[in-house]
Amino acid sequence: MKKSIILLIILIIILFFFAFLYIRTDLFWQKGKPNFEKKQTKKELSRITTKEKLKAYENQFFEMFRDPSSNTIPSNIRLQEQEFLKKIINNSKSDLCLSTPYKINWIEAGPNDVGGRTRALALDVANSDIILAGGVTGGLWKSTDGGKSWKLKSDLKASHSVTALAQDIRKGHTDTWYYGTGEYTRNSVIDQVFRYWYLGNGIFKSTDNGESWQLLENTKCDPLSNKSYFNFVSNIVVCPVTGYVFVAANEHGILRSKNGGKDFEFVLGGTDTYYYTDVAKTMDGKIIAFLSQYGTHGGRQISCGIFVSFDHGDTWKNITPPSYPQNYHRAVLGTTAANNNILYVLTYTGQSKANGSDDLRLHKIYLDKDSSVDKSKNLPNNPELGFISSIDVQDCYNMVISVKPDDENYVIVGGTSLYRSFDGFSSFNKEGYKVLIGGYHPIYFEYPNQHPDEHVIAFDYKDPNKMWVGHDGGLSFSNNIMLPCDSTQPLPWENKNNGYNVTQFYTVSLFDSAGDTRLMGGTQDNGSPYFRFDDKNTTKSVDVSGGDGAYGYIGRKHLFSSIYFGMTFRVPYNKDGEPNLSAVWNAIWPKNASGQLFYNQFAIDPNNENIMYYPSGNTFWRNSDLSAIPEDYSDQNGTTINWTMLSQLTLPECYRYTALAVSNSNPKHLLYVAASSFWENPQFPKIYKLENSDTSNNLPIDISIPNAPKGAYVNCIAVNPNDGNEVIVVMSNYNIIGLYHTSDGGEKWDAIEGNLAGDGFNFGPAITSASILPTDFGNIYLVGTTVGVFSTMQLNGMSTQWRFEGSEVMGNILVYDIKSREADSKIAIASWGRGIFVGYPDFSTFVENNRVNDDIILEIYPNPAKDLLKLIFSNNSYDFIKIGIYNILGTNVKSIYQKLTEPSKHEIPCTVNDLPNGFYYVRLDTKTKSITKLLVISK
Repeated sequence: MKKSIILLIILIIILFFFAFLYIRTDLFWQKGKPNFEKKQTKKELSRITTKEKLKAYENQFFEMFRDPSSNTIPSNIRLQEQEFLKKIINNSKSDLCLSTPYKINWIEAGPNDVGGRTRALALDVANSDIILAGGVTGGLWKSTDGGKSWKLKSDLKASHSVTALAQDIRKGHTDTWYYGTGEYTRNSVIDQVFRYWYLGNGIFKSTDNGESWQLLENTKCDPLSNKSYFNFVSNIVVCPVTGYVFVAANEHGILRSKNGGKDFEFVLGGTDTYYYTDVAKTMDGKIIAFLSQYGTHGGRQISCGIFVSFDHGDTWKNITPPSYPQNYHRAVLGTTAANNNILYVLTYTGQSKANGSDDLRLHKIYLDKDSSVDKSKNLPNNPELGFISSIDVQDCYNMVISVKPDDENYVIVGGTSLYRSFDGFSSFNKEGYKVLIGGYHPIYFEYPNQHPDEHVIAFDYKDPNKMWVGHDGGLSFSNNIMLPCDSTQPLPWENKNNGYNVTQFYTVSLFDSAGDTRLMGGTQDNGSPYFRFDDKNTTKSVDVSGGDGAYGYIGRKHLFSSIYFGMTFRVPYNKDGEPNLSAVWNAIWPKNASGQLFYNQFAIDPNNENIMYYPSGNTFWRNSDLSAIPEDYSDQNGTTINWTMLSQLTLPECYRYTALAVSNSNPKHLLYVAASSFWENPQFPKIYKLENSDTSNNLPIDISIPNAPKGAYVNCIAVNPNDGNEVIVVMSNYNIIGLYHTSDGGEKWDAIEGNLAGDGFNFGPAITSASILPTDFGNIYLVGTTVGVFSTMQLNGMSTQWRFEGSEVMGNILVYDIKSREADSKIAIASWGRGIFVGYPDFSTFVENNRVNDDIILEIYPNPAKDLLKLIFSNNSYDFIKIGIYNILGTNVKSIYQKLTEPSKHEIPCTVNDLPNGFYYVRLDTKTKSITKLLVISK
């Protein structure tokens, strides 16, 4: 009997324990993580490795942007396209903005509580409420209230890449800051696109405590030669004794400036020498440097390892420990104000251990004793932590070490997750949950308020128990890094992304009803934030996909979201019309599909949201009735319910589907699909359309674009919501003509790249996306590019003039996606590093200038006109009157009337059949007054 009672008590305790864990987990996920993520993501991590995901990710983006003629990303493309943008802006400054009939008012929408990849972070030594931080594609930001709010401080026209940050902490110099640019990557053939997107452009300096920044002239890159030592800055330190500036320049070495950045010289390394570099300082002026074993162009370097300078960079001593690994790629350095003679070095060998984990080494070096201790065996290796039992640096992508300023034994190391030691890793801690303090978490998957992929750590100078971290999710803050933690009580963190808008969005979604405030988009490593923005206020966001968010659709009864490899989910709404985070999220992609891209498009039929179209490799699938999938469907591997592979749409194996779109009206159910070839076997891109796509099993119609570039990648198809036969096709590669338009369903295509094409001196931008927005005054055509947003209302083949948009709000950001909504003319932009922006066209200033003159009235009939029109004007006194027709660039295209005119009412006929369709202005001028009327020619 006693044994039964004891067993019963034990059983109750066990049940209580698991109930407690469940409640904690459920509460966490209710704050914004999807239910499927608890069940699915760990399974996916085991099924799809990080390297597999990375390879697919890199392959897709390389194919999207490579120059087909050379099969490379042009090495200096980022700087060349920036120079090209300057020319477009300068050429349009004359009368273009004044003569176009509209202006688009742009607003930054958010989200305000989701950040993005952050490698630069520092606190003001004089005031820890002042924090500076920078996103790798999001610019330099400043907070003056301890992270409660943030303001962008870098120039919208400058490089948006921020990768390193340092303050001159000497007394009287604390208003001086420096930031470096350019995020370094692995330099593989496939990885070229990221290497050049994240290319930096020098060192920036502030002398007003981060309020404004100026590019140091001698550090900027020559856009033609692409020569600069400051393209990929990994770290900057300012010597606290001399104020000398030291820059760790990946690919080259260590540079020093003795005059505040006016001039730099190499003190270690040189041109094209060391692949990875790092630099650190001690408070008494010692400078420590790391130079990688491998050179920029391959091969091993002779003079490499760890060095220290005791004379501010004049001479250097090699202090590489005898126990240092024979092979090493990257290392990061950690010093502390608690002991100027202590250095910690975390090194990645570039190898894997027998269990598949990264081979990392940790050394503690005594700078004053020529001695060191190998502490590698005490690095985290805790099986109870599961997939994060040891440090994962993802091939050097995320790698950090930091030492508490007041305790040389409190050491933090990080990769995808953060781990700590209270004794400088002098002993191995078997209790993994006490070691793990951030990143991933075995129970919660993600550590609460502390995003995975750690890059930079900053301590509060005045209270070293307070610590900030920059990671792929932006910024996190711990009010007391000394607090204990275990499996049931994680270390408390605060999300500090309060308007720190550096999120890298790949897509954006709008609902199609006027006034609807919902926005959603897929992001790099931050899921798919869903939030509301009413043009003034931004609500808190919730993640409706997890992982790397991809495509989405905001429907009437459900929301649809996807992550990598086309895993697509149907999310129900709750009674308030918001995503139901506590419901089952149905995995609705076709279970038997294969070959999906990393970012795999899908489409919901706008006339029947129960019909979904889904490409997978060279095959194509259609779901005829999504409503038949039960709301409680819980199989997280997809479904076979109502999915049919359309065999008539199967492509040759050298092709795969890369874009699709479905018409809304005139006609409905008109499906357009695009197929692109693999870069290893380039073919001409294919465009097909399928009529009555909701039910048809007929063969598609081949409407491929004649003379389209071989090997081009079709990234976007945009259909006019009012005219299913008007389509824009976007091919995203560099150095091609990649923008095409048809008004007859593909019978005839016109190239419309116009002034976005390269000029022979600089490449034009890559074009990523397009949208057609019908308005009461005609269509606005919008395109997203690698340097921002452009628009026009008048297509004229290769003479089309595209206008740069949002120069004072968005700047030259990389834009991946554009969506627009006819109901209220709303436009949404997905930017790679600055979040989501919305815009609204405003015609009030330009359309129908109805200034009432006492003595002159002008009327046009008919308007729009086809071939003939009447100009009717009345004047009350003798006057010299001149009337002409002007295009939107302000050029006179037809003179109509010019003479001294008696007071009366006059009718003047005019033929316009010689003018192409588009917008024009009829202008009547007297000696003292002018009247302008908008004229639309539509034949």
